[in-house]
Amino acid sequence: MLTMIRPVSEIQRNMGELEKLVVDGNEIVALSKNSKEHMVLMSHKQYKKIYTKTENLEDKVAEYEIRLEDIEAKNAIYEGIITSQGQYQRGEALQWRDAKAQSDAHHKERLDAIQFNSDSSSAGRTGRG
Repeated sequence: MLTMIRPVSEIQRNMGELEKLVVDGNEIVALSKNSKEHMVLMSHKQYKKIYTKTENLEDKVAEYEIRLEDIEAKNAIYEGIITSQGQYQRGEALQWRDAKAQSDAHHKERLDAIQFNSDSSSAGRTGRG
């Protein structure tokens, strides 16, 4: 399927011929105006075919993006395991209690920051300060 390029003025003069090319000949006709691409004529069947292919490709891209996120998450876990193994071999590993305490403190800081930001934004909306 080749795209034919015609001047836009042909719509007025040769609509019947263009319609035959597009509908019966299954052609796509690009119309130019002042020697620049302006618009495209195609049959609804051709449009639907292109639209469906585009939707399918978008679905595949979304699926691959999800897979990529899964792979990146798994890689982060594996990197953490490798780092932990190295720390253990170098004698840098923490006891479970110490690691839990550090983790709890870190998460408490993050939760406090979220709570603070939430309180600050709601105070600004209600006029309290």
